[in-house]
Amino acid sequence: MATINTTTAGATESISVDGTASGVVSTSNNTITKNGHGFVDDERIKYSDGQKDADNPIKGLISEQYYYIHSATTNTFKLSLTPSTFGDEAIISLTGVADAGDAHVFGSVGLLSIVNVWPHEDNLAYKL
Repeated sequence: MATINTTTAGATESISVDGTASGVVSTSNNTITKNGHGFVDDERIKYSDGQKDADNPIKGLISEQYYYIHSATTNTFKLSLTPSTFGDEAIISLTGVADAGDAHVFGSVGLLSIVNVWPHEDNLAYKL
């Protein structure tokens, strides 16, 4: 079973951060810091490590994977594989800074305008 959903524009189109900086990637708080990032809770984003020839994601994340914004403040945010409307969102554990790359991109896909949605079979939160 699946539903067809549309998205509305996200609060922010995209941001770029230095994934190798411990001032950006907090492993103790599982947050990404970008002053005035503009993301809002449950906004769906796509993460890219920005590396064309190598895979160097922020530890705990997968490049080219979709995530949801969680616990957004003005300057920080956390990530989850599911939106809060699913009721089982778990914060992604950031285990280290990236090995390379000062242009890690978080690009907004938007906010779901219909919140009665089923998880997609490719969602890593539901893989065995």
